[in-house]
Amino acid sequence: MLYTSACRPLSWKVSSAQLTYLPSSGLVGPSPKEAEDYLSFRCLGSGVFNFIIILKPTAGSNKSDEVVVGKLGSYRWPYVGYLMHPDHAGKGYATEALRGWIPEFWKHMPSPSEDKPGFDYIEAMTDGENYGSGNVLLKSGFTLFERQEKGFNSPTLGLRDTNVYRIARPGTKLEESGKVDYGKADPGFAPRLSEPEAHT
Repeated sequence: MLYTSACRPLSWKVSSAQLTYLPSSGLVGPSPKEAEDYLSFRCLGSGVFNFIIILKPTAGSNKSDEVVVGKLGSYRWPYVGYLMHPDHAGKGYATEALRGWIPEFWKHMPSPSEDKPGFDYIEAMTDGENYGSGNVLLKSGFTLFERQEKGFNSPTLGLRDTNVYRIARPGTKLEESGKVDYGKADPGFAPRLSEPEAHT
């Protein structure tokens, strides 16, 4: 478990709290079973490092009072994504959770070597007009790395610009990260910006 001052990101498997909101992607249904199925899909595999964000309990509260405010993590290297419940957005929880998550992810994700793939950076993508999410990344140490014009086809908004943010592993330089060679980095994976985790 990772603990921060106001919230604690937890692996979804260790929490009895239920996901009680429907993300805007429409991929998660309102029932706990549908939410669990969606999260299971995002929690399997060697590259998975996902957490839900739960507010720290107040004095006298019990486990059934836990409040899920969002989720963050990576289900494939080197990406990070997060989603906050609208009632808890803009309160600094995403920034705090991301700042706590980054050092732990460096321990989980290997550096590149001749023996195995790895990365010395973490990457996040946002809609070009999602300034709140961009600010979360900037406040967490990320740099705007690239802007892809009309790089995402939103089912409701049409073609959208995508901002790509990166943060370098301590001791490395972001300038050395270059463009992602998706096939070499993760065999069989071709990025599709229409996936819900690709846009935060």
